[in-house]
Amino acid sequence: MSLFKNIFEKSLSQSKELIKDSHSGSLAASADEVAKILNDWVRNPIALSEARRNAREWASKNLDSQSEYLRFV
Repeated sequence: MSLFKNIFEKSLSQSKELIKDSHSGSLAASADEVAKILNDWVRNPIALSEARRNAREWASKNLDSQSEYLRFV
């Protein structure tokens, strides 16, 4: 679910950097871009699975304590 939440993130530079660096989602600046991303994932579920895997791997390496987690919420 957090992956889909991050698609819509466009105002916080920290979130943008996180998504880009971790390859765990996509950035969109408009509803049309969001629709394109979602349609692409429907056509290519492997890409969605890879983004989810990257998100899990990033979280396991970078959110290993309560203090680390609190930096991102």
